[in-house]
Amino acid sequence: MRESLIDRVMSAKKDYEVGQVIFYNSGRVDTETNSFAKKMNEIYDSVELEMIMRDLCGATASYSGDFKMDTMVMGLDLGLIYKASDVDENNKPKENAQPVKNIVRYYDNGFNCYMDGEQTNDRQYGKHNVTHQGYVHYDKLVKTFSGSGIEFTGPKSFEEFKKAIQAGQVFDVDLVADMRPYSKGTGLSK
Repeated sequence: MRESLIDRVMSAKKDYEVGQVIFYNSGRVDTETNSFAKKMNEIYDSVELEMIMRDLCGATASYSGDFKMDTMVMGLDLGLIYKASDVDENNKPKENAQPVKNIVRYYDNGFNCYMDGEQTNDRQYGKHNVTHQGYVHYDKLVKTFSGSGIEFTGPKSFEEFKKAIQAGQVFDVDLVADMRPYSKGTGLSK
């Protein structure tokens, strides 16, 4: 049976209503429409994780020609997701409201390179290059970087992340690529 025109119009309206409220590690609170929130049901962690790594590698490649570096840092904004109906008008989760389990919203929040602990880049990669954003399973994100040579500085499990956000803590989450142990004798550090 075909959907009536009014049903299609009502569906289009609903797609652009707020469907989620997201609480980020940076302290920012944001919303997503129902149409974007649907992407959460289409998570392919391997693709999302590859996009994050592609951004880190892209920024490293972009900076390496212009800046000395022995360490590359990618900041992440990770957000705890609640249904909009579970959050009050003051952006506080209602009593007994539970966030979406183990899925977080992610954005990069900057790329910086360092040499001997001093930041060397004077431009932001994301201002001149497209970076990615989306949804990812938190525990898979942590596991991907565990033992990879890239340090993940955030809470080590979704439960720890959830408790920190619910407690109102503001904290950094970074991917840190310390290349010093790997660049001895290779000429990688400028």
